[in-house]
Amino acid sequence: QKKGFTTTIPEIHDGTDTQILLEGMVHPLMTDKMQPAEVVPNNFVRSPEVNVTVISGPNANAKTVFEDSIIYVHLMGQAGWDVLARSARITPVDNVYTQRIQRGDIIVGESRHTHELGRTRYIAEHATPRSLVVIDEPFSGTKPEDGATLANCLITAMVAVGARTLLSSHY
Repeated sequence: QKKGFTTTIPEIHDGTDTQILLEGMVHPLMTDKMQPAEVVPNNFVRSPEVNVTVISGPNANAKTVFEDSIIYVHLMGQAGWDVLARSARITPVDNVYTQRIQRGDIIVGESRHTHELGRTRYIAEHATPRSLVVIDEPFSGTKPEDGATLANCLITAMVAVGARTLLSSHY
């Protein structure tokens, strides 16, 4: 236990079982400044039949914290460390790919949108069915109609790849 927070060593399953089952998950950084009674733990279940999970909600940073918690559980659990959860069941991943909202690079003439499209392409070309892909609010710098269309294309691409994908969006 860390400061009264519950920890566990995840059950690690072979690569054919891609289910993710996390109960009572807490983001590791929350334990530094908060007490257990102040934190609402999260649960997440990913069925092997569904490889893309869309997380939607208002701008309050909770979607990103939730996604990061899942990444931490995978990386820490795969390394054999305790994770902040009541229980956890994961399958090892070959890589973790993330895409976050970033500024463009004015020096090289790259807009935020161009950077995002390039990162999305890289992920689609390199992710495998054993990868964990976390995409946080894709194309949020575009018009809502364009962002929704691009996000739908991204979901279609991730379904085709078969990677375990979390995608947060307002669309």
